[in-house]
Amino acid sequence: MKYIMSLLLALAVVPGLRLEAKAPAPVGKEIVLSSGTGRIYVSLPEAGRADGRAVVLCPGGRYGYLELQSEGFDWVGYLNSMGCAAIVLRYTMPAGDPSKPVRDAEEAVALVRRHASEWGIRPDAVGIFGFSAGGHLASYVATNSRGEARPDFQCLFYPVVTMDSSYTHMPSRNNLIGPRATAADVRRYSNELNVDSTSPRAFIVANEDDVKVPARNAISYYLALMANGAPGHGRGARLPPPAASFSTNLKH
Repeated sequence: MKYIMSLLLALAVVPGLRLEAKAPAPVGKEIVLSSGTGRIYVSLPEAGRADGRAVVLCPGGRYGYLELQSEGFDWVGYLNSMGCAAIVLRYTMPAGDPSKPVRDAEEAVALVRRHASEWGIRPDAVGIFGFSAGGHLASYVATNSRGEARPDFQCLFYPVVTMDSSYTHMPSRNNLIGPRATAADVRRYSNELNVDSTSPRAFIVANEDDVKVPARNAISYYLALMANGAPGHGRGARLPPPAASFSTNLKH
């Protein structure tokens, strides 16, 4: 098939209790973003292992807090071992202004490209990972941003995608656009409605029986990419072990 996007629907859920977020153990060089509240933490692979790829990691947390450890810093070692630079994003909470996390994410992607030569990164190999609400942020930037702020590929793990109240994750929606959001806000931040043929390739992981973020979020985005002929094909599934991918899927 000419256009294929990768969609993995996991059939099992790793059991676990809801745990309170612990203080993260930062990994990498800290850079303060222009917002003053956002941060990135840059970890580069060993020179002999680096292959020029970079990933900006957007942790989840229902746009109210951040799972920086399990959906950020815990991924750094794996990504670096695969030759990929890992940039963990601590984005600003929206607090009534949904543009705040978007600005931080766009700046993070753009900063990676601006430092490409210094950090040994190919400017055309800068991707974005997003988990749960961070998956919404990642897919928003991938779908809507332009120029140096737009990633070249996206990997979305149990993502929130839509703001449609019938199948969104309501805590994330309320924290992002508010409980009295207008129809225009809902449309603007429903990423499946804003895909076009230039949207970057995607790898999407969802859980069939996710009780927090319905898999329909991932499926609707996948179908929108397919319908718009977004480019894609198998790229070699060098993914983390399942425990890393699914251990936090019920937290948000």
